[in-house]
Amino acid sequence: MRVPDYSNARFDGDRPASEAPDDDVVADCFICPGCSENRVDWLAWDEDGTVVTCATCGASYDPSEV
Repeated sequence: MRVPDYSNARFDGDRPASEAPDDDVVADCFICPGCSENRVDWLAWDEDGTVVTCATCGASYDPSEV
């Protein structure tokens, strides 16, 4: 039996990001401008609710200006 090689893939829990469910991603207009991260769990709002920080690349951005 051949096992898929995920050695170069980014992982979302136990599965590669390419297999992440679509309902756990943000709309295209809210993706990270630094790395195109779109998974909800990797994009965090600040306490004021004005800036989002990407846990993948560290970029901080205002989604209303993207």
